[in-house]
Amino acid sequence: MNGDTMIKNVIINNLFDEEDINIDFSKRSVIITGDNGNGKTTILNIIYNVLVGNYYALYKINFEKAFINFQSDFKYMNEIKIERENNNNFKKMTITYRSKKDSLKIKINASGINSIILVESIERNQEILYNEKYNENLLYNDDSQTVLELLESIHENKFNTKIREINKSLLYFPTYRRIDLDIESYLTNLYEPSMMSFFTRDRSLTKKKFGTIDRRVIGISNTDIEDILREYTRTINEISSQSLDNLLKNFAKNSILGINNEKLEFQFFNFSKRSNILDQLKNINDSLDLGISDEQLTKIAKQFEEKLLFMKKIGENKPESIEEMNEVMNLILSLPMMKVFQNLQELYKKFSQEMNSELESFAYIQENLLDFSGNRLKLNRTELNEFKFSKEGTGVEKFNDFSTGEKQLITFLVYSAIELPKDTPSLIIIDEPELSLHVKWQNKLLKNLLKKDNIKILSATHSPYILNKLEVDSMIVRKQEANER
Repeated sequence: MNGDTMIKNVIINNLFDEEDINIDFSKRSVIITGDNGNGKTTILNIIYNVLVGNYYALYKINFEKAFINFQSDFKYMNEIKIERENNNNFKKMTITYRSKKDSLKIKINASGINSIILVESIERNQEILYNEKYNENLLYNDDSQTVLELLESIHENKFNTKIREINKSLLYFPTYRRIDLDIESYLTNLYEPSMMSFFTRDRSLTKKKFGTIDRRVIGISNTDIEDILREYTRTINEISSQSLDNLLKNFAKNSILGINNEKLEFQFFNFSKRSNILDQLKNINDSLDLGISDEQLTKIAKQFEEKLLFMKKIGENKPESIEEMNEVMNLILSLPMMKVFQNLQELYKKFSQEMNSELESFAYIQENLLDFSGNRLKLNRTELNEFKFSKEGTGVEKFNDFSTGEKQLITFLVYSAIELPKDTPSLIIIDEPELSLHVKWQNKLLKNLLKKDNIKILSATHSPYILNKLEVDSMIVRKQEANER
């Protein structure tokens, strides 16, 4: 299962000046449990901020060292290491990245008085890319500052690309993900629309931060999910248009090049029963909007099958009569068109595979919604590849009309399905996944999210409904209180 795994293990030394943490990621799910206030969220924050390279956030957490070791077959990184030390009024931090062939080391100082961050040096494979003694000082005092932004400022591309790919494979649902929604609903009941725009303008700017650099899903807004689905529609239509364009170009090219072929070769094993041929003809007819009736397509499929059967027959026996000889001549005359159809059939099969691959995200959301809700919640797909929610027995069709728990569930599913890559191993971090979810949904949340094969889940919870009814391969890490150690 290593091919579907990003992280091998995480080590945090001297957390809160008293504890070492070692977390094994060999299972599909890692669950940190313990009482409130004993550091579960801090561990999640360290892991997340090490992965995205948010060194400003890491300065605020009390630990000495942190190591993230990646699986040997993970192509982007082998190890990320954070080392810290205090020196008078300055806190020093060294961030080291190691891939299979390269290494990157960043040394940073932060003032203990006013939290001004100074980048001391950046080295790649022992080559100095930046040094404060020779280059213009890189000073930052912004809690959104990350290694990615730092590397962009000095035009470093090698590790910038690697870290970006890691970030794209990461989602973090912190506990405060529900706050913006609650505040928005509260303010809407108190103020007129003009006042609401004033209260929410800063929040709307913050909402735009989710992307390659910031992978936190915070403040579930009524427009977030609709925006993601709208972008998903655009992506599907672009792929569909491009794939159909390629199909038609290749079809025309192969047909023209095939004119001069001295020998027409047929692969009989590619042709199945007439029902399958008819289905493929209908799919091609619908996709290209050819306007051929079902009756005509059925007749064509039947004739095609009869010719195939006759070809097999004459391959085994010589014609026995003039009638059979005439059939042979008719067959010979129709061979080029049969070859044309075979080319079209093969090209359309490739097109269907590309579309089915892109629609896996839709299938993942739809199947999970039906399973959680007992077939009441649905995500419907229109002919134009637009997506709309519905709830059986109600008039609910929009995301903002669902309950808080339903919104929470939909958010988990949509982000996991669409905002993570299909093939790269990915990690979903969830702090208190039980928030706003019905007990029955808590029981099956992890199992259903993990129906996407290339992801693992790291979560922190004290919900007995999640811990006592685990149906997935999980590693339980119990976070102890200081007086228990």
